[in-house]
Amino acid sequence: MSSRDEGGGVVWTVINCFMVILFGYVSGWLKYITPDQAKSIGFYAWALALPAAVIRVLIRLQLDDINFILGIILSKSTVFALVLMIALVCGPRDNRLGNATLMAVFCAQSNDFALGYPICEAIYSSRHP
Repeated sequence: MSSRDEGGGVVWTVINCFMVILFGYVSGWLKYITPDQAKSIGFYAWALALPAAVIRVLIRLQLDDINFILGIILSKSTVFALVLMIALVCGPRDNRLGNATLMAVFCAQSNDFALGYPICEAIYSSRHP
């Protein structure tokens, strides 16, 4: 498979993720979904669908590709360190270390599963089924 095919898979995966978000937003804005229905969908997604998807990913995880894992660790560590340093220098004076650490964790870990898994699935599904 060429890199062009892989790139197309990533693009369509990202478009699908954002379309789901957009349709959810528009549905709520147009009142197609009531607040009670939104709570039920949120409960289903958080308590049932997300744990099932995480378990599925963990079961299928192959730790053979150490370069991929090291790349993730390196990139997340770099983001964490940069945000931590910037927040320590520019952040509020009271509880500076605590606030800087929270900001660094939020930046390094945000959207890992929501966007990261479908993108990785699109790229690596043909090589690592």
